[in-house]
Amino acid sequence: MDPDVKAIAEMTQSGGFTFGSIMVSMLVSGIGFVLFKYGRKQGRSLQVTFGVILMIFPYFIYDIKSMLLIAGGLCAVLYLLLKKGF
Repeated sequence: MDPDVKAIAEMTQSGGFTFGSIMVSMLVSGIGFVLFKYGRKQGRSLQVTFGVILMIFPYFIYDIKSMLLIAGGLCAVLYLLLKKGF
């Protein structure tokens, strides 16, 4: 087996990045980027902060379910904070 293929296989078996996790991280980071740009344009620090968090945290989470749960939780917290007037 080619050493590169073996290394990739070992990484995915040990919980590393997979194609699915990369796609989900791009989606979550994309949402974070849009939120960041919107917050900067409108001068809203809460959206900027949550945008940065959504862009950065997928680099540290490999599991798709965990990534989606954390992103959903962050979006829910942002929604609730905005509804309360922050």
